[in-house]
Amino acid sequence: MVPDPRDLRGGRYPLAGVLAVTVCAVRTGAPSFAAIAEFGLDLGAGQLARLGLERAAVESTVRKLFGRLGARALDAALTVFAWCRVRGIEGRRVLPSTTRPFVVLARKRPPRRI
Repeated sequence: MVPDPRDLRGGRYPLAGVLAVTVCAVRTGAPSFAAIAEFGLDLGAGQLARLGLERAAVESTVRKLFGRLGARALDAALTVFAWCRVRGIEGRRVLPSTTRPFVVLARKRPPRRI
């Protein structure tokens, strides 16, 4: 589970819905927050409803949200999501494509120096 860093009073968009739109957008090649927001704005009302949203979030909302999300929690949640979808085809384990593009969206902490 990814903890929602936003104040309860200001949450217009459910976190799960914004993350779902982001996952879909990045999987289709969205390289930026603006592209993610544009992807969401291009979705119809029925598609947004299936992703848990009444309306799409704008670029600044997506950017601010991912600036506050914990990269480790997001990485852990996406890793569990990916591992739950491991399949066996002809005796081989097939993993879904990497979740790394999503982690780049979350704010990274500077590397620790030893």
